[in-house]
Amino acid sequence: MMKNKKIAVIGMGYVGIPAAVLLADAGYNVTGIQRRSTRSGWKIDWLNQ
Repeated sequence: MMKNKKIAVIGMGYVGIPAAVLLADAGYNVTGIQRRSTRSGWKIDWLNQ
């Protein structure tokens, strides 16, 4: 069931990615925000596949 709330998770690190997934699984409309960096860029590329 889709809930009528929009949530932005800032930082797609070790906490942000699982938090975004749990919120999305709970039915929230989630947007993850991450600045491009050499340390974390691969995670965003992996999620986009």
